[in-house]
Amino acid sequence: MRPNRLLFRALVAGPLRARPGQSGVMAGAIALGVAMVSAIHWINASALHSFEQGIEALSGRGDAAVVPTGAALDERLLKRIRRLPGVADAFPALDMEVVTEKGERLPLLGIDLLRDAAVRGDSLPGPDTSGPDFAELLQRGAVLLGRDVARSLDKRPGETLSVQVGTDRIHLRVAGLLPKGSFWGHGAVMDIATAQWTFHRVGELDRIDLLLRDDARRQDLARRLEDIAGPGVRLTHPGLQTERLAAMSRAYRANLRALALVGLITSAFLVYSLLSLAMRRRRRHFALLRVLGLDRKRLAAWLLAEGAVLGVLGSAVGLLLGLAAAWAGVELLGGDLGAGYFEGIPTRLHAQLGDLLLLAGLGVLAALAGTLAPVRASVRSGGESRLRRGAAEEGRGLRAGRRSFLALLALGLATLLARLPAWEGLPLAGYAAVALVLGAGVLLAPLGLKALALRLPRARGSATALVARGQLLGAPH
Repeated sequence: MRPNRLLFRALVAGPLRARPGQSGVMAGAIALGVAMVSAIHWINASALHSFEQGIEALSGRGDAAVVPTGAALDERLLKRIRRLPGVADAFPALDMEVVTEKGERLPLLGIDLLRDAAVRGDSLPGPDTSGPDFAELLQRGAVLLGRDVARSLDKRPGETLSVQVGTDRIHLRVAGLLPKGSFWGHGAVMDIATAQWTFHRVGELDRIDLLLRDDARRQDLARRLEDIAGPGVRLTHPGLQTERLAAMSRAYRANLRALALVGLITSAFLVYSLLSLAMRRRRRHFALLRVLGLDRKRLAAWLLAEGAVLGVLGSAVGLLLGLAAAWAGVELLGGDLGAGYFEGIPTRLHAQLGDLLLLAGLGVLAALAGTLAPVRASVRSGGESRLRRGAAEEGRGLRAGRRSFLALLALGLATLLARLPAWEGLPLAGYAAVALVLGAGVLLAPLGLKALALRLPRARGSATALVARGQLLGAPH
């Protein structure tokens, strides 16, 4: 048998098989940490991605948009905007929300079906023969339903849909369905002239989307727009709303990610705790390998491989759990887990291969971080010294007084950091305070365990209680 294969079985596969319960706990801890981090990351990414798609579905692929600051835009403004220098074309739109007969809110977009293919191609009916005749779309009340909302309302082409707009009850006729895969599948589309006629909004517009010849002249265009339309309108661009929402929810999303990373750090500490005990029991085996000629670096590499195997297994399971949790969160709670930032936005799970690799790498790094300290402690000294009886108990680490001092110092610093203000909307000092509190807990855990063990009663006649008390009091570190 090859030496590397023998060492893999002796130092990696063998110990993992010898303690399946402990190995399962360590891999499961990594899996839970990765699942929390990945689920929160994918929920946040899916919400922002869906919001960007929603803005594109509303505003199309235009370079800018003219929107009112108060009431609706006057339709006569459209011709004047098209004559402005720097404007390649302009597209009118009505952006409404109606209430269906089931009490659900239905976003409705009124666009020029003859000309809007340049900016909103996927909101238009498909060229298949089953689609509606264009003349039908110009009849009063004719509407194109997204396939998702048609399924939710149980409506088919040719049927009638009753909607509530203010105090008016209006009957729409489903002329057809939007193309498959269109993001606007949760809404409805009408020809803008038909929508103005149907909803008694003749002469009104909610938005004018622009294609610009030179995007760098946006400020000059904004000044000319103010000259012809006054202060009642403003120039914006499609990505601005996405940027505003991303900035508004940044601290919320950062807090969720920080809490998830705390779970991953806790998983790494559990790996550290369990492997410390397991490797301490195997120190005489390591010492024998050192005496037989295995150098320190090679031994350390093989012991780190044990943590890497745990990280790979835990990450694989964690990614599957994270995908399932993200899908459930998006379907049941929405892209903001009920916080209200993305309310009303239909969110779809958006996961990329790069994210999978990055999150898997985090799980492996957490496992390696938990393995590093036990490995260093196991290979630090020479082999002969570790063969002596009692050598495994040498060096008990920090003394109780020093542990208490460092823990109190960490808690004091955490108290100060928790009072500092946020930096650019992110509570970075608060995250550092959380890390210091966790560190203080790690330092005080051995002292608390020893204090608990000293208070355990000396149960006479109970060998189990005596052995348990003795093991706790005699445990290294």
